[in-house]
Amino acid sequence: MKAGILALAAALAASETAYASPLRDLDWRLPEKWARIEGSTLVIDVPPDAGRPMVCATARIDVSQAFREFGVAIIGVRFRATGVTEPDARWNGVKVMYSYVDADGDTQYVGIDSLKGTFDWRFDTVRLSALANPRGIRDNCVTFFLGLQGCSGHAEFDLSSVDLVIEPSGLKPANQDYIVRYPEPFQAAVYSSPSSACAEAASHSAPSSACAEAAIHGGRAKATPLRGCMLPERPMTEDDIATLASWGATLARFQIMRNWYAVDDCQ
Repeated sequence: MKAGILALAAALAASETAYASPLRDLDWRLPEKWARIEGSTLVIDVPPDAGRPMVCATARIDVSQAFREFGVAIIGVRFRATGVTEPDARWNGVKVMYSYVDADGDTQYVGIDSLKGTFDWRFDTVRLSALANPRGIRDNCVTFFLGLQGCSGHAEFDLSSVDLVIEPSGLKPANQDYIVRYPEPFQAAVYSSPSSACAEAASHSAPSSACAEAAIHGGRAKATPLRGCMLPERPMTEDDIATLASWGATLARFQIMRNWYAVDDCQ
């Protein structure tokens, strides 16, 4: 329990206005077999001959405060395991995970990887950032999973230790609808005819490129012109540049990256 208190204290120290809430009254739903609650402890026992099922208790947790504060929701729990076998995937094993439905209707899963074997009581957390979900999530709730998946073994979860900490970011989205707002002189130069665009640009002291932009689009642009894009990982060709130019792009972003997934290769 000491480790859980220290983790909670660390989360509170990260923000003077963090909110901590113990989750003692969650409505836990148990799987049909190999799971039971003894006092305040969830016990999962999956026998070796059971195959590799998903045996998890679940509960819904309201994280709306995280989105009101545009911050981070941190859900923590204390647990231990005995003889948990090698799982069928790195994200399986002892399961401490949440899921939610994003603004596009897709279900997202976030959990702790590579929990297996035998270990004593530990306190760990999973985090949900409102900054990563600026359009919110369905019902402002996540489904919290505790159990075993893709393995066999024994695990115990202290349900009395489950806590929710909200860390406000202190930030607010400046543009909720995410529509780029271009200055009026630039809009006039693009949406007017080529001749009137130059006059409009001059009257507003717009950049000298305004006449050229209007000429490129023939004064017939129906949407904000393309600024540019990120270039592909493959080598660029002259045809690529010509294509971007034909689209009216004025910006290209090169990627400088390491060799993905390589070990000790950060040059």
